[in-house]
Amino acid sequence: MEIARLVLEYLKVMAWPVVVTTLLVAYRSRVAGMLSKLSGLTAGGFSATFDSSVAEATALNSSDESTISPFSPSVDELTVLVPTSYVEAREIGDYVRADKPVLLDLQHLADEDAKRLVDFAAGLTYVSSGWLRKVRNRIFLVMPGNLHHDMSVSSSNPVQEPS
Repeated sequence: MEIARLVLEYLKVMAWPVVVTTLLVAYRSRVAGMLSKLSGLTAGGFSATFDSSVAEATALNSSDESTISPFSPSVDELTVLVPTSYVEAREIGDYVRADKPVLLDLQHLADEDAKRLVDFAAGLTYVSSGWLRKVRNRIFLVMPGNLHHDMSVSSSNPVQEPS
């Protein structure tokens, strides 16, 4: 009887960590999306602020003007989007329709939604005679067709892997 009571107490103690871990694993893409929007945290006497990686990337790009091609759009014209769901696909289309290049950061998006957004962006670039280029893992550059560029992208395949 003592062993049964000990096992029951052990299960009581372990129940909440198992439930929390299971929920975090099941909803990891949504949790990651919410955490990416977190800019600060204060609890008790502890306070922390988080810098945005997008802001750091923009600062790095604007500080190194020598790497920007004269045929490329300026950093001011480049829109960085970090979508949290496929619902935000229309915003990408609005920028491409306005002839603005878009840098898509899909790192915090669920795999299924990321694939759908890449397919959508590929369709946008095909219709606008533009191109889509993978910059890094889950980061893509969407260029409208009217912008001049000096990159060799085949017109028959506007979606290219980096060389």
